[in-house]
Amino acid sequence: LQLTMWLMYGLNDLSYSVLLLILIMPRIPTNLIAYSIGGEKAYNTGETILSTPVSVSALFWGKAIVPCFISIVMLLVSAALHLIAANLFSVIEGTQLLFYTPSQLVLLIGVGLATSFNMVLVSTILSLKAKTP
Repeated sequence: LQLTMWLMYGLNDLSYSVLLLILIMPRIPTNLIAYSIGGEKAYNTGETILSTPVSVSALFWGKAIVPCFISIVMLLVSAALHLIAANLFSVIEGTQLLFYTPSQLVLLIGVGLATSFNMVLVSTILSLKAKTP
């Protein structure tokens, strides 16, 4: 994204990458949890898990925590790569190095992670409540 913005418009700004990252980030963990639970329903492996001495709430939170952890790792890696790319173009242009503004950090950390966590929880609940995979 940084390369496209730099080549096409001559802009080296982190605002676009922050917005794109917030929009794309919840998709991967949400799909991960939906396919995890859907796969258990499709291959009938969920009943064997439920027959173990693990409570349903512990199973629910266990299924939801892994994608949330992946969201955190994905956010940190993606934000670092965007920052490296933007600063690479700053060095090429000979301009000042960039860093995320406080409002961009609030969007990335606060809004991005909250959106991901909410999407994971909603997807987990809907996947568990669905009758068919």
